Amino acid sequence: MAEVELIRTGKEASPVPTQRLGCRRCLIAACLVLAGVAIGTVAGAAVFAGFAAPPKVEEATMAPTPKPLLLMIGDSITQQASTVSLHGFQALLAENYIRRADVINRGRSGWTTRNYLPTVPAMLQEWSTRPPSLVILELGTNDATRPNATDQYVPPDEYKANLEGIVHGFLDAFPATKFLFLTPAVSDDDMFTDQAHLNARAGAYASLCMEVARRLHFPVVDLWTLLQGMQKDVLSDGLHLNVLGNEFVHDQIMAAIASSAAHAERAAPLSIGTVPVN
Repeated sequence: MAEVELIRTGKEASPVPTQRLGCRRCLIAACLVLAGVAIGTVAGAAVFAGFAAPPKVEEATMAPTPKPLLLMIGDSITQQASTVSLHGFQALLAENYIRRADVINRGRSGWTTRNYLPTVPAMLQEWSTRPPSLVILELGTNDATRPNATDQYVPPDEYKANLEGIVHGFLDAFPATKFLFLTPAVSDDDMFTDQAHLNARAGAYASLCMEVARRLHFPVVDLWTLLQGMQKDVLSDGLHLNVLGNEFVHDQIMAAIASSAAHAERAAPLSIGTVPVN
């Protein structure tokens, strides 16, 4: 008796001679090989082209111009600004500048100016081939914590020196880069039983931030003053921004950029490359 294999038809298994099945498999394999010659070079190339070389269609077009870069440096306020569900101000900026500029978030939760300053050389190397057109600098909330309450506290004079060091580090490498400062925002004292974050201390460091920004001739958004009395409305946990708070900060950033672009006589107008958003 010839050897048989069982092939399911959906109703019952029927025996098929092995010889016939083998011939069928050979025919299928041959068809696949021929099909591979016809379409494999097209479909296969399409799948792997992105890993090896740009698609041929792009060879006939002009090379894309690098998009301007907006770099955001900050603490957890900036880090959480990427959260879409919170309408994070970085996410909103990325939407504003879609296809025109890239908005990069380098916010780091818990960080202070003391943490950031040593990382400047690495950031300069990272962006050496594509210097940022604009850096939005938001630091001071953690620096302002009450002394001995956390290990984040940075004394006022060091805070100012660190801010200047960060800015000068970028400007020495990228003289055309512009800066926009954001002061520490408000905090809700009712939410902190340990009193590590105090609204009055945030205000003191906001003043220091404005002092540095003005000395360096860059614009500053005084979030602490603008948000006074709105703590219950704009904060999610007494310190970080909720949806309303993020939208407010986004609007202030956009207003600062538009205002600077509208005053062309300023020495350092803010823009994302040559495309300010009004």
